[in-house]
Amino acid sequence: MSCFSICIPVVITGFVYYQLSMSKAARQAIDQNLANLTQVKDRTEEILHNVEQDSFQLAMDPQMNEASLKPGYSTDYLVQNKLIDVITRKRNMNRLIGDIMLYRFGDDFVLSSEFGNVLRKRNKMTDDIFKIPIESKRAQWTWLPYGKEKGYLTFWRQLTNPNDGSNWGILMYQVKIDVLQNDLKDMSGTAALYVRDTQGEILFSSPGASPALLADSRVKDFLGSEDSAKNSYIQDERGNTYLYTYVKTALGRTYVSVIPREWIAREFMWIQWLVALIVILVVGLSIGITMLHLRRIYNPIEQLIKYGEQLSFGNMRETVENEASFLKECMDHLKDETHKINSYVSRIEPTMREKFLQMLLEWNPLIRHSLNEDCLTHRIHSSGIYSVMVVDIENLHKEGRFLKDDEPIVAYSAANMMNELLQTGQFLISGYILNSHDGKATAILYPGKEMSTDNFLHQIRRYAIEVRHSMTEIMKIEVSVGIGKVYTHIADASISYQEAKKALQQRIYGKNEGVFFVGDGNKMHRNTSQIFPQSVETRMIQALRAGDVGKALEELRHFSESICTSEDPGFIYQCYFVLLASLLLALNSEGGNMYHVLSENVLFEELRECRTSMEIHDWFTDRLFGLFLKVLQEENKGKAKSAVEQICEYIRGHALEGVSLVQCSELVGMNPSYFSSLFKKETGINFVEFTIQCKLEQSKSMLVKTDMSIREIASAVGFSDRHFIRIFQKYNNTTPNQFRVMYRKT
Repeated sequence: MSCFSICIPVVITGFVYYQLSMSKAARQAIDQNLANLTQVKDRTEEILHNVEQDSFQLAMDPQMNEASLKPGYSTDYLVQNKLIDVITRKRNMNRLIGDIMLYRFGDDFVLSSEFGNVLRKRNKMTDDIFKIPIESKRAQWTWLPYGKEKGYLTFWRQLTNPNDGSNWGILMYQVKIDVLQNDLKDMSGTAALYVRDTQGEILFSSPGASPALLADSRVKDFLGSEDSAKNSYIQDERGNTYLYTYVKTALGRTYVSVIPREWIAREFMWIQWLVALIVILVVGLSIGITMLHLRRIYNPIEQLIKYGEQLSFGNMRETVENEASFLKECMDHLKDETHKINSYVSRIEPTMREKFLQMLLEWNPLIRHSLNEDCLTHRIHSSGIYSVMVVDIENLHKEGRFLKDDEPIVAYSAANMMNELLQTGQFLISGYILNSHDGKATAILYPGKEMSTDNFLHQIRRYAIEVRHSMTEIMKIEVSVGIGKVYTHIADASISYQEAKKALQQRIYGKNEGVFFVGDGNKMHRNTSQIFPQSVETRMIQALRAGDVGKALEELRHFSESICTSEDPGFIYQCYFVLLASLLLALNSEGGNMYHVLSENVLFEELRECRTSMEIHDWFTDRLFGLFLKVLQEENKGKAKSAVEQICEYIRGHALEGVSLVQCSELVGMNPSYFSSLFKKETGINFVEFTIQCKLEQSKSMLVKTDMSIREIASAVGFSDRHFIRIFQKYNNTTPNQFRVMYRKT
């Protein structure tokens, strides 16, 4: 009984809610469908407008007009190839365009971006050009026989001589209809969408949309209405009801959306399923509770059996022994792994001799007085000839495999590679390989047998080249090698070490040999009168302000080439720091927030860490130029927002004076087309719609505060009385008269 007392109210409530929801959904579907169709119209019109605008720009291209009117054009294949390159670039810039064709009246060939020079008699696609009704219009979207067969919707435009206005040819864009249809499918959802031209013919539709839905006479009468937007439920001959919605554009195209009424009902099928699920759950729960109580009442023996099984479950002693054995095996495994790790750590930990050699390279004062004794202790010959080689990792920041903190790990791999090559015996040298903490690998080298200094240096060079080659081929890591001078006592290894590091500084002025000797830089040929290239810096800043990254990169290259001729690392670094400071000052002059830039980025520290000309170049292009353009873009965005706010305030104060887009764009010094897109981006609505809303706000004030008639108010705000009533009702959900009565009473 209690089950029925729960189910009956649930069923009744669900039925009532379903009916109310369907009634509300039918009203909401009309408004929602009109809004969706308007968005589809705006996006599709933008796509079509881009093709039209692109064809116009191509038609007005001076190169095309000059070439096509040039004497001997029909046999000048060089000129024809240039035109083919022009239309090919245009086609490649738009995924919609399948082919662009150019035909000059009187020629027996057509230029195609896809096929090049095509003779009329050899390809039937050229027949489409002669089916274009050029007498009726100058430009039009249309279907042509061969283009339709290939899946192309055609937009053609007559080409006009800018000097005398005569028509000299046709430019034809073949647009991929499947791409347009897929765009409509993505935007339409469950609705069938159609795009009709000014003659009422279907240009294209969403995939699966049947033309029969627009063939009914009642539908044609509905679409022939003069209203710019309208919707209605229409029933066809089979009794199926559809929601028809259309929006017309200023160019005469009509966008139509068709949704079956039953699809709207499907959105509320969840109510029926929810009611059924609740009923099933209530009935099932009732049956389950009843069965549970019956089992507890009439089956006490089963309860006793289960209780006994729980008391006598398992053998406790056997379980404990198994657990102890398992724990013992785990502990033994952990001990083995701990031993392996300790063994590995002891092998890689620096030995006492390596620590001594590291102190020797840094010339630690603690070993000065006992140098000879320490050399004997560590079995190092203090006399002989020695040279130090330093291996440094190149451009690790470009390796996606490593992080910035992985330099010591990579240096450790380089040290192992150096040690393995040294032990092969193919080089007549020996030495001690050290892994320093600053991400470099170091080798203190000495000859394996008696040899001259020149031969010793030759062997070191061979060894250094092989190290670079092995690191590149095996580890896929680029390294540079610096080599110090040869000295006759181990105590001078610290001098050779500093020279090796100094030799690596040659990378800063663009030398890419990979192996550097300290004496390679020829100081006699340096430009001692080198000055800072300020003119190059100025052009670089101007390019960045204009957003021309390509020009800025070119000027950065000129800047580097200019300062690197000095071959003075100190001067080169200082020039880069001055350039960084100048870019920051330029950014500050453009309105950038320097406090945020400098507090969130350690730019000077990052630049100081760059060691090669390539690293510095990459840092400027990837890091600083990107930061400069980002901050500049944010500042420009703020200026754009301020300009839009200024115009919005101007429109509110001058709405009744007939403000125009051109007028407003001139007030803020912007191009009308750019300002239009900027206005919509900032406000969410287009310029015309905002102007209409401002006029309607003025009309509300007139309705409440004056006794002017509806016709007079409509005329004052720039509408006909009929159009004014329809627009007012669309935005306010009430008529002007109802609004006046409502607010005058209050």
